[in-house]
Amino acid sequence: VGMFKTVVPIFHRGTFIGGFSACGAALEKEKLEAALMSRFLDIDQQKAEALIKEATFITEQQGQQIAESFARGFQSLLEEVTKAEARTACS
Repeated sequence: VGMFKTVVPIFHRGTFIGGFSACGAALEKEKLEAALMSRFLDIDQQKAEALIKEATFITEQQGQQIAESFARGFQSLLEEVTKAEARTACS
């Protein structure tokens, strides 16, 4: 479809426990495909074209910053979970 997508793998204590993915903006150099969007979202092509006109466009650098921000946020959350587990184990 041409939308920006990011996938952040989530590891806890060295074990892969899942991933977080998000999309919702378009990369400025990509052409959004109304026909694909209409099929993917099960909407008519006119509605897809209207959505494309409202799309937010970002640069690749902005996309990288978004992905890194997600990764930092999840890392911080997992550190808090690990600390809470340690406190519980010591109780």
